[in-house]
Amino acid sequence: LAMEPLGHLAGMGAAVVGSLSTLISAGLAIALSRFFDHTMVPLTATFLGAALAGAIISSWVEKNRSVEVSQ
Repeated sequence: LAMEPLGHLAGMGAAVVGSLSTLISAGLAIALSRFFDHTMVPLTATFLGAALAGAIISSWVEKNRSVEVSQ
């Protein structure tokens, strides 16, 4: 879905989307790695936080979607 508006520039679009994804995930990994204390608690809390954030964002997008996607 992220590539749909970039159909005419598929290669450049893939590079941009991949680069941004990598930069965002690396930034989050660096920030969250500061909580590592050789136990499973920070890892579990990070997974729980990511799952909750994904569920909240997904719910918000579905609720506020203005254009109905036809199948």
